[in-house]
Amino acid sequence: MKRLYIFLFCVAAAFSASAQTVREAIKEMPDEVLPLLTKNDRLDFIDYLASNAKAEVKNKLGTPSEMTALTDDYAHIRLTEVSEVSMKLLQKGTEQVICMVSTCQVDSMFDSEIRFYDMKWNLLDTKQFVDIPNTNDFQQLVLSAQSSDLQIVRRRFTLLPEGEKAKHEEPHLALLKWNGKRFE
Repeated sequence: MKRLYIFLFCVAAAFSASAQTVREAIKEMPDEVLPLLTKNDRLDFIDYLASNAKAEVKNKLGTPSEMTALTDDYAHIRLTEVSEVSMKLLQKGTEQVICMVSTCQVDSMFDSEIRFYDMKWNLLDTKQFVDIPNTNDFQQLVLSAQSSDLQIVRRRFTLLPEGEKAKHEEPHLALLKWNGKRFE
């Protein structure tokens, strides 16, 4: 019985040692992933939030960037006035995967891109984790801070002759849930 407890303790210790938080992932993030921010900018975000201060820095363009949320498995950064990024750590078996959604806004239209990384920031094949149809519609992807859900908001708009206002159709919503391997 004693051996069983020791074995279970070792397995639990190994699993918890491999688990990371978003804070640790942000610290290890290569500059190429978010080229507007330096490593010091990312570390400042974490320090500011830890001291209950506004987590705002000047990015490489000289404009403000702000981390607006940080938990053990989620982070949200407003990079510029029209762009943002959110990250979510997802458990895939005994491994973790970083899901990153980058979103740009033009007027009232949003367009997003989703990428997945391993914990060493190696880019993974998106199709392994989610099927998002390639359309001409604007697609806003929203990672949930509270759960492992991914919301897809598709908006179609029609260009009209100059002087006429663009027509926006009602958005199409879809909610995908993380099943431990992929969003379904």
